This record gives sequence, structure tokens and C-alpha cells, in this order.
Amino acid sequence: MNTVTRRYVLASLAVVAVITPACLSAQIASSALVIEGGTLIDGNGGPPLPNAAIIVEGDRITSVGEAGEVDYPPNAEIIDADGKFILPGLWDAMVSYQWFYGEIMLNHGITSTIDVGIAGEIGAAYRDGVLLDRIRGPRAYSGISRFTTRPAGDTGLETVLTPGRTPGSVEETRELVRAFIDGGADIIMFQDGTLPLEYYLAGFDEARQAGMPVSTRAYGPIYRAARSGRAGFQHAAAFRGHRQIGHKRSPRPG
Repeated sequence: MNTVTRRYVLASLAVVAVITPACLSAQIASSALVIEGGTLIDGNGGPPLPNAAIIVEGDRITSVGEAGEVDYPPNAEIIDADGKFILPGLWDAMVSYQWFYGEIMLNHGITSTIDVGIAGEIGAAYRDGVLLDRIRGPRAYSGISRFTTRPAGDTGLETVLTPGRTPGSVEETRELVRAFIDGGADIIMFQDGTLPLEYYLAGFDEARQAGMPVSTRAYGPIYRAARSGRAGFQHAAAFRGHRQIGHKRSPRPG
């Protein structure tokens, strides 16, 4: 295999088990790293590469090949991955936010997450703590809050960023999109399809103007709004195109 420029999150290589995020941070700062002997599944659709050698310099994978056929940088630290598998970092794209999930996820090879808009104001702080190496956990993308007709509470103490929010008009929908973005959201979340179609259309439009991706569930009128542009569906149970994307029902016995 030739030099690889694709950037993987280095903690993903923790599937090798002997690597920890703290160890990786020290290695990135000090010297090159070679992961040697494991079976590489690179996620590009090709066959697994046994007895692989992966060269990491700084925050880049600079070379991948079979062990013995790749030049190692001087003074590189070598990690023996014999008998293990090496994968790119995995994504959990529907996380019900809990701060203590971080280390558990890393231990299972998950290096990036997208929450479903229930983190609230702490979501941005948690994400930034991970990015600044103050908190051990996957790289987090947060919706902060979400649009829903079933808000989390009605105590009178909620803020505009308390998950979730129910707009009362098209203009309030736009205002909430702007508030979520100002609160640090990485993505705008629509929880369900129980709001009027024009609310969804306005929310999608406001997010698009701000260059902000949108994630939805495929229920009710939200499905129609999603055609105007979205980043992903968390739940696709009501996605009417499911048969066109490979889903086939098994014939009933008898």
C-alpha cells in the first residue's frame, strides 16, 4: 500500500488495546510511532492487510504497508500489535449524552460521537474539554438542544438551551436555530415530525444560511422538509425509501 494521507483519529488505533489516549498524546509530542504486526482493516473496502506496519508522525499517518517493507523513522517507538486488529476510529452517531461514557467508548474503538441534542449548555463545554485534552473521551459533536413537542421539563427554570424546545411560530423556530448556534451547537437537531411543516422548512433554511448541518428523524412532515437538505437521519423507521436502499422483507412462512 502507498503512503496514506487520510487522517485518522489516533485514538482509534487503541483497538490494539495497549495504546491509551494519554500515551498517544505523549508520543505525538515526542517522536514517531510505529504500530506493527496487527491486521489492518482500513475502511476503504479493500482486503485486510495482515502483518501491517503503520507509521504515525505527529498527528498524521504517513505510511502504511506490510511490516518489513516500510521504512521506519529514526527513534520511532514500536508497538507490537501481533494478533490484534487495527481500525480507523469508529463513530457513534446517535449518543444520548452522558459524560462518563467517554473512556468506555475509547476502550471500544469509538473516537467520535454525535449526540441527539440532549446535552444542554454543558455540551459545548464538554466538547471543548475533550478537544483541549482536559477530558478523556471521543471527539464530540453536539446539538446542544433539539426541536420537539415533548420538552424535557416545565419547571420554569429552563433556558433557551435546555433540551428540547418547542417553537410557537416560524420566527421563533429561526430564533431558536440562531440561539443553538450561538450556544455552541455543531449541528441542528429536529427530534420528531409533530411540528407544522413550515416550522421545519424555516429551521432548515436558517441552518443552511448559517452553514450548519441538520440532523432529523424521518417522521411526518419533517421528511418533506429534509429534502431541502440535511446531514443525517437518526431514526429512519418511517423513511419511505427503505426498499430502494436495499431493505427487503423476508417472506412470511406458509
